Order: sequence, then C-alpha cells, then structure tokens
Amino acid sequence: RVPDRRITVIPHGIDPARFPLADADAQRAARSALGLPLDRPVAAYVGRFDIPKNEDWLLDLPDAAPSCHVVLMGEGPHEPALRAAIAQRSLQSRITLLPYGDPLPLYRACDLLVLPSAREGFSLVCAEAMAVGRPVLRTQTAGTSELIREGVTGLSVPISRPAFLRAAADLLAAPDRLTHMGRAAAEHVRTRLTFTAQFEQ
Repeated sequence: RVPDRRITVIPHGIDPARFPLADADAQRAARSALGLPLDRPVAAYVGRFDIPKNEDWLLDLPDAAPSCHVVLMGEGPHEPALRAAIAQRSLQSRITLLPYGDPLPLYRACDLLVLPSAREGFSLVCAEAMAVGRPVLRTQTAGTSELIREGVTGLSVPISRPAFLRAAADLLAAPDRLTHMGRAAAEHVRTRLTFTAQFEQ
C-alpha cells in the first residue's frame, strides 16, 4: 500500500577503477596466464556451483557453440557432479573449472560473461565484467533491467535452457558484435553504475 511516487530503486554500484577496460593485449596476456586457448571465443561464469545458478547448463555450451571454450570459476556443492560430468562427456579440453579467486583475470580473458540463474539479484559479477568491457548474457531475473540494455550492453533471455544456449551460441559466433557490446557495457557501468553514483542517489 505504498504509493509508487514514494518508491525509488537505487541500483548497486562498483568502483570501475578496480576493473579497468581490457584491450586485446590484456586479453591475450590473461588467457596465457590462465592456460586458455588464444584462438577460440571464451564464455565465462563466475559464482556458486549451487541452486539456483543453473551452472550445469553451461556443460551443453560446447555442443551449442562448437568453437567456444567455457570457463567456470567458483565453488559449491555441485562441484563434484560438474567434474564427473565433464570427465564422463570428455569435455576436459572444452571446459575449464577454476577455484574461486580474483575474477579480474577471467573477466579480461573472456569474450562473454554468462549467468543462467533461476533466481538472481543485481549481480555485481555482471557489473564488474561489463566494466572490463565484456557483454553479459543473463536470464530475465531481478536486476536485469538495471544492467542490460538489450542488444547494446548484452542480452537477457527467459529462464529456459534451450533459449539460453541458443543466445550464447549466437553471440559467441559474432566477435565484432561482442566487441561493440563490450564497449557499450563499459560505458554504461561508468556512467550509471558506479559506487559514487549509488552513494549520491
């Protein structure tokens, strides 16, 4: 029973100085340091391996986008099942699991950040990757409208495994589009989603 005029949404903010825009040289250096291929598009996930993240969807991404490499950085109760599935499906050369740590090198290394959650909030991980110059593909959960300008800074799709995989494959097959969207994502964060803007609002 609160009038709309009394409700204000203030999105989270980040310090973009901690997540500087990465150029092609920084991307190559990050991939070399992480042992990732230099000649394939890389999709990255950073977060818990747990409900409701749907991180297991990403095991199907190499089939949907055969030229890509997938990196999952995180930890959680689903990790043993992820490792078993990767081994059973012989995906060791296509999917890399990294322990959770500083995500900045992975943001620099990847071409696209993916977040297939069934439930999610604003997602600071998305904002951080965008600040580095990486577009985001996420499901249409809470916080999406603050981060995603559709087709400009990234894409959002319904909470659907097939829809998510199709969208990821389409994006990973369009490197020029990813680059253009990444630049727009970095600008969006710096103009609207900084910690200073959050504090001032």
